[in-house]
Formats: sequence, C-alpha cells, structure tokens
Amino acid sequence: MRVKYGVFIEPTGALRDSVLMNKRTLQRAFPNAAYVGHPPHCTVIFGECVSPEHWVDGLRTTLKTNRGFEVETNAWQDFPADPLTGGHTLAYRILKSPQLAAPQLRVARFLAPHMRPSESPHPLAETEPFASSLRHYHSPFVGDHWIPHFTIGSPRADADDPVLNAIRSTSPLHQFTLREVTIYRVDQDCHEVVDRIPLN
Repeated sequence: MRVKYGVFIEPTGALRDSVLMNKRTLQRAFPNAAYVGHPPHCTVIFGECVSPEHWVDGLRTTLKTNRGFEVETNAWQDFPADPLTGGHTLAYRILKSPQLAAPQLRVARFLAPHMRPSESPHPLAETEPFASSLRHYHSPFVGDHWIPHFTIGSPRADADDPVLNAIRSTSPLHQFTLREVTIYRVDQDCHEVVDRIPLN
C-alpha cells in the first residue's frame, strides 16, 4: 500500500486561531473548497514514503542541532488557478529565512531515499524548477523556489471574490516561535499525526 506522509510546520497562538477562523469563513461560503478541512500547517515536504518506523529516528537525529526560531507571516499569498486544485488558493505568506530554508533542504535530502515516485504523473512534472525537485526529492517544492505559507483554502472563485477580499482586509502579520515539526500521515483530506520532533 502506498501511503503519503508530510513533514509540517504547525502555527501556534494567534496565527493558528486566525488560520482556523478564516478556514471556517471559506468553508461556509464554499463548502467544496479544497484544503479548508486540513489542519493549519506549512508543508516542509510531502509525498509517498515508506513507513516512518524506517526513518523517523534518523530524521530526529538530522534535526537535533536545529534550534527553534521565529516564524513570521508578512503578507497574503495568492495562487491563482492553482494547478493542484483548479481553484484560487489563499494563504498567509511566511517570511523566508535561512533558518527556515536550511532545515527544509536537510529534511528533503535525508528523506529522498525513503520517498517513492508517484504512481500518477504530477501536474508539475514537466515544469521547471518543480520537475528537477521531483527528480531529486520526489516532491516539487524543495529549494529556492519553495514559497512557505499557511494555506486557508482553495475555492473555485475569482481572485476578487468578496469573501476572499474580506479575508485579505484583515492583517496577515503574525509571529510565533517554532519549537517542533510534525509528521502527518495523509489520506486525501484525512490527516493523522504520526510523531512530533522537537527542535533544540
């Protein structure tokens, strides 16, 4: 059985509350919107992978020298005509920093031997730089082109939809201290926590 796992950053405090509130707003307006039922998170890496029992201890060792650090959202992030959903994805953009980018690459390099190519062609498999990331890490968003973000949802709506505009009229500015990363088992919209790895 091929199972998908994600290594995620989960927001805390006021940011988590804000993400959840806006997810509920989108879900009321667009019940079929993608992502609105997912737990608040930023994806470090995601894909088909062997069971974590084969790699979670190694990942824990890989991250043991990483200290906790401040994560800051500094703007709204729009992904119009999102190729993964067909909708308009709205998210909180995370200020990218070396403290954030370095662990992503470290995690991706460690997990690459445990990841499996998808059985079905990825929508971005023919588009660079995503194609190279897929070849190296079996995940399309590893590297400098990664746009870290906390997704609210992806409704099939126009970019200037009043509900999206209402969300954007609020402040996207938040900050929290990241103290751990979370491993999730993902089965479509069902997300199950497998383990949590504390940072130093």
